[in-house]
Amino acid sequence: MKRLHAVLSERLEGFSPGESALESRISRLIVAHGFPPPVSQFRITTAGGRYRLDFAYPEVRTFLEGDGFGFHRFAGDLDRDSQRQNDLVVEGWRPLRFTWRMSDDQIVHTLDGLYDRAAGRWRDQPFGRPGAAGMPGRPNRYRAGGDG
Repeated sequence: MKRLHAVLSERLEGFSPGESALESRISRLIVAHGFPPPVSQFRITTAGGRYRLDFAYPEVRTFLEGDGFGFHRFAGDLDRDSQRQNDLVVEGWRPLRFTWRMSDDQIVHTLDGLYDRAAGRWRDQPFGRPGAAGMPGRPNRYRAGGDG
């Protein structure tokens, strides 16, 4: 399966197999519906810790997470995800969370609320506090890939 993902990554622009079937589904929807390709498995360091996000659009401080029961089996898993999300929101990031039970239409509709596909641009939606990561007056502390 890894070999197939590698071949598809090279062949299909914007394809990222992700680490789960849900991530693959989200990635396919993004590509099929003409949204810009996000950074997959994005690593970020905040004041609260170092994290890896399923998908991120760092230029607009938005991240997407595929939430499945396979990973969230215990209360501690949910606690860690909640703290991570809180840390990122405090830094000015906007979270979008998707589950298997959501329809493709629901996922696309949510993304349409943030990105205008016809105009090819992000919608103006101020979010976060002044001085948060990526905003004037505060250095960026994120980077794609590697060990954040």
